Amino acid sequence: MGMDLLPIVMIGVMVAAIFAATMSSMDSGLNRNAGILIKNFYQPVIRPRAGDGELLFAGKMVTLLLGALIIGAAIWQVRFKNRGLFDVLLQFVALVGLPLNVPMFWGAVIKRTPDWSGWSTTVVGFCLSVLIKLFFDASWLNGMLNLDPPLSVRESNDYLFIVAV
Repeated sequence: MGMDLLPIVMIGVMVAAIFAATMSSMDSGLNRNAGILIKNFYQPVIRPRAGDGELLFAGKMVTLLLGALIIGAAIWQVRFKNRGLFDVLLQFVALVGLPLNVPMFWGAVIKRTPDWSGWSTTVVGFCLSVLIKLFFDASWLNGMLNLDPPLSVRESNDYLFIVAV
């Protein structure tokens, strides 16, 4: 719509505004996630006696690492020409979002849990989701059920989401 209705000069301003809005939410998300990792994992588990300077440096390094992971994930996603961004987002939610929600739900129900239960449940759930996704893909289902014709691209994407869940 912007390409059709806006003057050529305003299209550049619109693209800059889109990038600025994306960067704003991305950097606050990176800082929030780095803070969560540092205060809830690094400080209590790895370095309980870390000073403020060390925690600040570790937070910067975790922010850098998370940013590199996001850039790597974006570059990796470009390889999937037959999958849209929506399907990749669904896969991400299935692989990462659901394992994160399990300890959150049980943490609200069960009040007295060990300190390690939340992050270990998340790690185990994520690893299990990845293993299931890698070994039980659409080609496995096609071979198992002798489907003729095989699953379409849309059906394969839906199947991958269901299996990851």
